[in-house]
Amino acid sequence: MREEEEEAERKSRQQADRNDPWDRRGRHFDTLDSEGDRTGEECWNAWRRRQRKKEQQEEELRKRFKQQQQSQQQQHDHQQHQPRWEQQRQRQPPPHARPPPPAAATPMPVTAHAALAALQLPTTSTPSQLELQAAYRRAALRCHPDRPQNRGRQAAATAEFQRMKAARDLLAPNAR
Repeated sequence: MREEEEEAERKSRQQADRNDPWDRRGRHFDTLDSEGDRTGEECWNAWRRRQRKKEQQEEELRKRFKQQQQSQQQQHDHQQHQPRWEQQRQRQPPPHARPPPPAAATPMPVTAHAALAALQLPTTSTPSQLELQAAYRRAALRCHPDRPQNRGRQAAATAEFQRMKAARDLLAPNAR
């Protein structure tokens, strides 16, 4: 009777060892021992090598994913930190796709009436020097070729700006 109890206790201890998650020969012991002629230790080493290889592959995938995220973030940051005029320039069609600017569509003002109309002043009265200067400033800010709103149409803006300058020179030759 005593021997049977000892045998039962030994078997239960072996079963407990197999179920122990911290025991390297625990859960996988039965499957490892059934892999052909190899001993349990060789099976364990083979299983461990496979596990390490899986872990390395997962780590490589994590690194690759992280690099992709960083490169996407850098591209996004680069696009956001560009000046607005640079972003607008990138959105414009290439030069060969743009229509050519009109070649001096409006002639230079020759009369005082045409000069007043070019500076968007009333043509019925003669403006004072201050009104003329304010009108020229407004026109220059609107049509100067270096202004951001005129980036894509510099030739037309240059022609318009020269027209405004000629109108001012005609109305106030001593303005400078």
